[in-house]
Amino acid sequence: MPGGTRRRQVVLFGDRTKDEYILRLRRQGGYAASKDTETPSRDWQNHDQWRRFTPAQAGVDMAAEMLGWYSDTLDVIRPTISPREASLTSLAFLGQCKIDESTGRPTSFQGVQTNHEPETSRLRVREFAGYKGRPSPRKIAITVPDRNVRPDVIAISDAGNELRHSQDDKDNAFCALMDRLAKKHGDPAQIVMKMHLPLAEGLAWKKFAGAKHAARRVLVVHADDLRHHGMQIARCPSWDRIVEDTHNSLVSGHVGSELLDESDDLVVLFDVEGAMVVTGNAANPSIALICDPMRAEYEVSRLLPGYMVGKMNCFLAALVNALPAPKKSLHDAVAKALLASRLYAESYFLEDGTDLRMPSVPNLLMEHEKRAAEAKPGSDHARYITLIPSKDAANISLLATSVSAVAPSSNTPDVFRELGRRIIVEGVERVLENLPHGRFKELWTVDREEIEGLRAIDVLIKDYLARTSLTKPLSIAVFGPPGAGKSFGVKQLVSEDEVPILEFNLSQADEVQLPRFFHDIRDANLKGKTPLCFFDEFDSRDRELVKYFLAPMQDGLFREGDALRPVGRGIFVFAGGTVHRMQDFCPRIPANAEPEEKDPHGQDQTENKQAPSKEVYSKEDKRKKLPDFVSRLSGFLNIKGPDPQTEPTGATPDHEHLLRRAILIRRQIEKHLPCIISEGGKTASIEPALVDALLIEWTYRHGARSIELVLRSMASGPEKTTLGLSDLPIASQLNLHVALE
Repeated sequence: MPGGTRRRQVVLFGDRTKDEYILRLRRQGGYAASKDTETPSRDWQNHDQWRRFTPAQAGVDMAAEMLGWYSDTLDVIRPTISPREASLTSLAFLGQCKIDESTGRPTSFQGVQTNHEPETSRLRVREFAGYKGRPSPRKIAITVPDRNVRPDVIAISDAGNELRHSQDDKDNAFCALMDRLAKKHGDPAQIVMKMHLPLAEGLAWKKFAGAKHAARRVLVVHADDLRHHGMQIARCPSWDRIVEDTHNSLVSGHVGSELLDESDDLVVLFDVEGAMVVTGNAANPSIALICDPMRAEYEVSRLLPGYMVGKMNCFLAALVNALPAPKKSLHDAVAKALLASRLYAESYFLEDGTDLRMPSVPNLLMEHEKRAAEAKPGSDHARYITLIPSKDAANISLLATSVSAVAPSSNTPDVFRELGRRIIVEGVERVLENLPHGRFKELWTVDREEIEGLRAIDVLIKDYLARTSLTKPLSIAVFGPPGAGKSFGVKQLVSEDEVPILEFNLSQADEVQLPRFFHDIRDANLKGKTPLCFFDEFDSRDRELVKYFLAPMQDGLFREGDALRPVGRGIFVFAGGTVHRMQDFCPRIPANAEPEEKDPHGQDQTENKQAPSKEVYSKEDKRKKLPDFVSRLSGFLNIKGPDPQTEPTGATPDHEHLLRRAILIRRQIEKHLPCIISEGGKTASIEPALVDALLIEWTYRHGARSIELVLRSMASGPEKTTLGLSDLPIASQLNLHVALE
């Protein structure tokens, strides 16, 4: 801590609001007491009741309360603002949550009755109802106890409200202090400013941007506010795409460019899952990504009921507490602040009389450390890593960036080989824990295209299941080599307890049998379930069956004889059997379809980019209704499998196939040869020569299916404690599934 044991002095400025919360209590049912008793029922006892909470901690006062968590290291000065009353009031409705005691996280909302015990209430915001009032146009006066205060840190919580309109004169403490930092003097303070919409406007921004001689100016904004201002940052497909989009938007001159040019460090929050620290200038930005390698933006929020007010205030307080010396990197401090806001977002309010008590982040951190110390590799506990992508890469690859850190002196293929060996021997969970990856129940993937595709399909499926008013099927196509795991991948996106899985192999069917398949789907609907319907090899039989799915996909109807019948709800998954990518099935879709980029003046920026494919469907394709089929799909997914993908000349080699292959091999070892895995360390006893053969030297004729059959054949015979080349089947048998290189 700077200055030895001296607490750092922090002056906090910000906007005030008043927050009101309503908790609805359901009546217990019936009359409170019989008419025949001595305590007859009162009318009000037979209706729902409610409780109202107006906590003192709202707006900048909430930020002050959160900074108070760190009183051992921070001395917080909270200026006085007049007029004393906040002009803006927010209203939200609360819900009581069930809690998973093993993780401490809320799992779902539950009803609250009038006889509930307040001390057991765990409350989260169920619905935000909006604001009452509007910011006063009057200037406000800000004073601090000591006019000559020289703080170590100035924290600004700018919510686009009254602070932007404060009186700009020498009598205003905020303006006076910021003006002092605009001039050279000894011991300048660091400034940390959290800014909301509208960005780069108002007096607070003017004073922040003008404080050129501050020790450091850190600006914190949310990615959604940048998106609102026109920055084209994709939402939650992959961290690679987010870094690429942010970099391209900055160099294209969007609003983020001004924010970066007028600050020393621009911190962009992607909710509680990640943050980007951007330094330099807009023409040549340096980006560092601090993220949970397993989670995508807003994924935590989607898993939890409701939300917590104050996540960004919590991030601000934790960042100020962890703020390093001016010339030091912010990466570690941002990681600590992300963890604090993540734990806060996963927690809940407590009912305290007529008040709400916020969770204490220091206490949450202690509980988190205990759970993390006991957690097994791959457990779902919050962790953050720092990734600094290479500037000279044609496309961002955070995976390549992070694996290069394993052995920086090695070339790229060597690093991937070594990482693949470790996955086979040490386990998927242990090795991938600190690498960017996607996890979908039992499916782990490190391939960017697969991660983006799986997350996109996951969102489509969850949205469809939640919207019970939709009566027509959701249609998705899945492509990949034989044995790539198409069926397995899609099944990991649903719970089989809630979504029954129906599988139909169309390579052995004709149009006469299709109505029977649709009746099976109707039967599942009659049981109150929405089925996942897996139509395997839908493009077999020369794609002649495709046209029979058009009416069920579009109208939810199928023909049986002369009658049209409703098929009901369902998730239709069409798995390709003759082609391995959607781009091969539908030539009009480019391999990397992206929207055209335009500069702020509307000029096309895609002159030097490869033009989208101009190919059209053949007459035969049109006869088979392929364009109509594709137009009815809500999404598609390409699964790559364990072998390297054939890429266009000059494209980056597919080194990631070594990791895809290693994951499949390890999973099959765990399934068929658990006897060679140590119970405590989870290390597989397998000879290095066999590891290299499985991982590097062989090509698998039938993808993941071949990997499984080879390892299953090695599991026959007496139980083994180690595995080597001598356990392989004879060459003639092995040649069924492996091409020996």
